[in-house]
Amino acid sequence: MTDAQYLQEFEAGRISPGDFSHRMHIRVARELLIEAGPDDALPRLRAGLRTILAKIENPEGPGYHETLTVAWLRVVQSALLRNSGEDFEAFAGTHPELMNSGLIFDFYDRSILDDSEAREIFVPPACLPLPADRPPIQG
Repeated sequence: MTDAQYLQEFEAGRISPGDFSHRMHIRVARELLIEAGPDDALPRLRAGLRTILAKIENPEGPGYHETLTVAWLRVVQSALLRNSGEDFEAFAGTHPELMNSGLIFDFYDRSILDDSEAREIFVPPACLPLPADRPPIQG
């Protein structure tokens, strides 16, 4: 399935929660950023994630997390600016660090992400600034 087809499946709600791994989160984020740009990618990503989460039988489970969604989108956007890759597999090969879900802890302390406020609204990182928050590199 192409990246564009996978995005269509995601937005149509045809991806099962069990098949939507961290790697697939990154794949969808990349494709949305390429297709829609950062302003339109975020609401589409939110909607798709909420659709997938609605399929989970345990409504008491972790659920949607705004801070993680925004933070990962910014991290993927920064990587895209450096090298978008021909397709997702090329992108993943160029940016293997993104395939590690623990990367987010370079930016956030676990206690911030565990807080209910971070699930509801975007909370800025306390450790390192997110790539889009960093000043541009001066040459």
